Parts: sequence; C-alpha cells; structure tokens
Amino acid sequence: MKKLIITFMIALLFISSISYAKEKSSPEIRQKREAVFTTSQKVYQNRILIKNLSAEVRTKTKLVKDKIHSHLSSSNSLSAKQLNALKASISQIKEDQMSLNNTIGQISPYDKAIRTARLEKDYDTLLILYNKTLQIQKLRIDALNQYNKTLDTILSQLK
Repeated sequence: MKKLIITFMIALLFISSISYAKEKSSPEIRQKREAVFTTSQKVYQNRILIKNLSAEVRTKTKLVKDKIHSHLSSSNSLSAKQLNALKASISQIKEDQMSLNNTIGQISPYDKAIRTARLEKDYDTLLILYNKTLQIQKLRIDALNQYNKTLDTILSQLK
C-alpha cells in the first residue's frame, strides 16, 4: 500500500512538473494570458464606472424632479425660455434612455461564454469576448455621460 501511494505521489509530481514546464516555456501563451488579464481588468473597471455613472444619473434626476416641483409649488413659474429648454432636454433624455435600453442584456450572453473559455484556457476566445464586452460598455458609458450632461444642463437652467 505504501509503495502504491509513493508511486502515485511521484506520478503526480511528474505530471504537474511537466504541465508547469510546458506552460512556462511558451512565451506566446504568457503574452495572451497577460492581454486577457489586462482586458478583464478594463472590463471590471468599466463595470464600476457604469455603476457610478448610473448612481449619478439617479441622483441628478431626483434633483431635477425636486427643482421642478419646487418651481411649480412656489409662485415662481417657469419662463418660456426655461420651458423650451426643458422640452429640448426631455427629447435628449429620451434619446439617451433609448441608447441605454438598446444595450441592456447584450453583455450577459458573453458571461457564460467567458466562463467556459476561462475553464478551457482558450485565451484567444477570451480576448475576443472581453473586447466585445468592452465595446458594449463603451456605448453605455457614452450614453450615461451624455445623460449626465443633459441633466446638468437642466439643473443649470432651473436655477
């Protein structure tokens, strides 16, 4: 029994050293793995940025609603210039919301494929999937930035 365990341990060490040497010897694989790692970090950072921008949009939207309600409840009515600017801003907000709605759910199909490619250590596929995710995230970030600018414009006009 002891000989069987020792033989098994030696075989296990031999196999692991071969796979380590094989992985260490290929600089191309190492470069691909590094590229995948940096791209995945960008995806993660964009995810955080999207959450922060979304929170900022929610906060500014609440501020805009509060300012409009305060203008309506007080004797200060909105001027014609303010009303026209609000109408233009509302149409811009609708466009921003449409572009955000168009990207909803586009990233989630890649998540399962990313997990599968990660398990298979298919670095080429991982890089492609992460880049597609980055493209969608960029669209969302641009739309959220535009949305925030529109809300800033509204806030400045309501002062």
